[in-house]
Amino acid sequence: MSEIPISPFEHAKRHISGYINKYNYQRPHGSLSENGRKFTPADKYFGCEKMVSKAVSEGIKETEEFLKENPLSMPAPVYLVGKIGRKDILIRGREGDITICSIGR
Repeated sequence: MSEIPISPFEHAKRHISGYINKYNYQRPHGSLSENGRKFTPADKYFGCEKMVSKAVSEGIKETEEFLKENPLSMPAPVYLVGKIGRKDILIRGREGDITICSIGR
């Protein structure tokens, strides 16, 4: 852990906000895992871990299939899972197209 000297209050708020964002939304936590896949605290809090797991599994499968046909290429998969209201959604970028779909539980 590194120490950062912070003096003005606004400077402190910015550093604390960045830490909270990284801790809750970017950093997978070892105790929040399922089938070997780690999740962030936000995934767990918002109930998105099953959606994340499904999106990652499908992305891995699609990448494996793509590589069988194109062994010298590497696709750049993009996906975003979350909620709009109480609906689980998946936004996926694939071969230049973007799809948005709701995911049933």
